[in-house]
Amino acid sequence: MVKVNEIVCADPACPGFETVILVMAPGVRSMARKIAMPLADVTRQDVLRAIRLDH
Repeated sequence: MVKVNEIVCADPACPGFETVILVMAPGVRSMARKIAMPLADVTRQDVLRAIRLDH
């Protein structure tokens, strides 16, 4: 299961909105990644870069 949310970052160093990708699978530790931009601006490349396993 994959969940994607856009949130307002409370940290003053954040750009305002960020996109959070949560990947969940039974028996495996969940993986959360953040992209420092609003969801509407996120590209396929941004997602691929964010979920790289060596990240």
